[in-house]
Amino acid sequence: MILLFTLERHDIFPTGDYQLKKAMCEAYHLEENKSLEGKMEAIASKWSPYRGVACRYLWRWRVTAKKSGITLADPA
Repeated sequence: MILLFTLERHDIFPTGDYQLKKAMCEAYHLEENKSLEGKMEAIASKWSPYRGVACRYLWRWRVTAKKSGITLADPA
């Protein structure tokens, strides 16, 4: 988090962050299990070199969605 927020590094992806795990589970319909961090890394690899920026968007999306009651449609 120091690298991401204080030093403003753009390619940091904190897979251990609880809020990020929750946001990715909601956004990508993932289940919380032992392979979650690996799945998160696989999804986030496409975002390089701006994975830190994507984390900020995910965090903001989750906060905004909770406040306004927005949910994602089921993937079909």
